Amino acid sequence: MPPKKRRLDAIDDEILLVLEQDARKSSSAIATELDVSPSAVRRRIARLERDEIERFTILRRHEPTDVEAFRHAADLLRDFVRQVVVRYPIDPERIVLAGFSQGGMMAFDLAMREPARFAGLVALSTWFPPQLAEDVPKLPEHEGFPVLVLHGTRDDRIEVERARESREALRPYGVALTYREFDMGHEIRQDALKVILQWLDDKAFKGSGE
Repeated sequence: MPPKKRRLDAIDDEILLVLEQDARKSSSAIATELDVSPSAVRRRIARLERDEIERFTILRRHEPTDVEAFRHAADLLRDFVRQVVVRYPIDPERIVLAGFSQGGMMAFDLAMREPARFAGLVALSTWFPPQLAEDVPKLPEHEGFPVLVLHGTRDDRIEVERARESREALRPYGVALTYREFDMGHEIRQDALKVILQWLDDKAFKGSGE
């Protein structure tokens, strides 16, 4: 009889152990090492990354932000972005961070802490909590850094007032802020997408190479 296949959920710890030893190791190499299919490894890695973000990213409407948990999740995402830049043929001068809802909080943290690394920031239906804004130091690179904030006036998950608070929290940094409100809920509509595309051309990529 052929050997019994291992349950895929039983290899999560093994995948994490391999990645801790070499974060750049490909899914094919991991699959060979663990004797499973590359597609299975890719699916498991995607799920593990999603679970980590969901576990450590805490955004509740009526509770304080868990700063320590947020920092952990932001560090995971920061490492991921660095690996992407190394692994893929990406122009480092044309990287714009964009995030929706909780992802927007992550984008705020990454871009505002290291503005020199990015061409701009797009924050969609999200906010920049005071606890996090107070923790981000003001840097010379913030001056003129392109930031686009879009929010729906009917957002029932993150009230528009949060976006307005974020707008005011950003002003002391001297960023080149574009702020827009739309008649929409917790979503991204076509008219908002048009604003993003125009902003990318006019602000984030202005003066950069084609």
